[in-house]
Amino acid sequence: MATASTSEHDDELPEAAHEFAYIDAARTQSLLAYLFDGLPNAVQTVRNSGKFKLGLRYIASAEYEARSGQESETRSQDLDSLHYQVLELALESVGFLRDITDELTGAEVWNTTIQELAPPGKLIRVTGPTTMIDYRKVLQSFQKIYPYFNSDSSSKKGPRPKSLADKFASGDTLTIIAALEELSPEGVSIRIEPHGSDLPNCGFVGTLDPRYFRDDGGSFAIRHGYKPQLWTTVAYISRYADTDVADVTAISDPIQNLYTGERIDRGALAKIVQGVGNYMGDFGMTEAPTAPGGAITPIAVYKHITKYEVE
Repeated sequence: MATASTSEHDDELPEAAHEFAYIDAARTQSLLAYLFDGLPNAVQTVRNSGKFKLGLRYIASAEYEARSGQESETRSQDLDSLHYQVLELALESVGFLRDITDELTGAEVWNTTIQELAPPGKLIRVTGPTTMIDYRKVLQSFQKIYPYFNSDSSSKKGPRPKSLADKFASGDTLTIIAALEELSPEGVSIRIEPHGSDLPNCGFVGTLDPRYFRDDGGSFAIRHGYKPQLWTTVAYISRYADTDVADVTAISDPIQNLYTGERIDRGALAKIVQGVGNYMGDFGMTEAPTAPGGAITPIAVYKHITKYEVE
């Protein structure tokens, strides 16, 4: 368990605490090591001539004792939270992190200046309606229970259509769900829609590493549901969706050059795979961004826990 004394720092208590849904511990530690040549336990900021000056100190008042595997995991998450909060403060202080929430004012920004505001390779913080869902897990569960609650799945109505197209046309629910499962990414998908359902493609998409997603046995969905909620995400901008729709010739042309004599041309094979990937992404078959949206690599996702107003 963790104990900490705040008697020396009562005047430094923050205005808000964080409830973390996700912390990428590996990236957090890597960035900390880059910034500080090690993993600090805390960071202090001092305003000096309009700039932030960082000073590291080790917290002696926090003591952790792991008595079991569960407590060991809790200890690890406690330290991850501490390390991350140090990282976010440091990144923002030295100019590596930018909050773009207030600058996402509408579709015009996404269609004109979004890549200047938050270019690929930069770190951003954005607060907005967000969903975090393991699509495969949900769809697999649905497939298992659907036959027990829907009479349409009974074989009494005769044989099912044989072709996939006929199954979709006939509204064969299980076939559609099975196909959607194949199109869903492994792990938890995150979608950030700053403007809500009115502009669903003006936002960011990504995936969360299951090792760092704080969900024990589906309790996250019970607590937060499947509708978008207000979360803050700090992430690395990976890329933006291409505005040009993929052409099927990007697949067919390299196929013509796949064989050179009796050998397979690995360069042509690579182009075929790239073409297939781009084609699937442009037509919504993968969890890729749709223009003008972008893809992100999340580092942390959290909510603010604020204090009550005391008169």
